[in-house]
This record gives sequence, C-alpha cells and structure tokens, in this order.
Amino acid sequence: MPLEVYLSQIDRVRTVSDPGMLDTLFLRRARRTVKHDATFSLDNRLYEVSETFAGQEVEIRDYEHRVHIYEDGKAVAEAKAVVFADNAHVKRDRPAFSFV
Repeated sequence: MPLEVYLSQIDRVRTVSDPGMLDTLFLRRARRTVKHDATFSLDNRLYEVSETFAGQEVEIRDYEHRVHIYEDGKAVAEAKAVVFADNAHVKRDRPAFSFV
C-alpha cells in the first residue's frame, strides 16, 4: 500500500537539478546575534567571524562543527572555532589614552 499512496501524490514530489545542493538543504540551521567582538556561541563553543557581521543577527548552518554564515540561501562566510590557548597570545592594538 505505501507505493499506492506515494503514486497518488507523485505530483507533489519536487526534484532538484543539482543533487549536491541537497547537502546544504539538510544542514542544521540556527540564528545568532554576532557580538561586537565578532563572536557567537553555538553548542557551548565560541566561533569568530569577520567583523563586518558584528552586531548583526545571522543565519548559521553547521555540520560536525563546520559552521557557515548564510545570506539569501547562500554561504557567504565560514566561522572559525575560537581556540582559547591561541587567542590568549594574539597581539592586539590598544587604543592610546589621552588625558585632556
């Protein structure tokens, strides 16, 4: 009987022209707001992206800790997991303080 049910609704079945596209369609999706330091968290892990996303709400899709930022259904950037040991040694420019 399952075949009969399937065939009775065959007009609803949609196909894709590029089977490789199916991988991106079934990725886990979430929305996150990127903090002003260009980071966001997902599953208790911290990720960093380009500072152009700072302060924005973005759609992310991930599979096995490969995380991408999507806009209008297309991947526009990849997020990198923050390695805290490496991050502690990054040189940062400190703003010069002036006392007026």
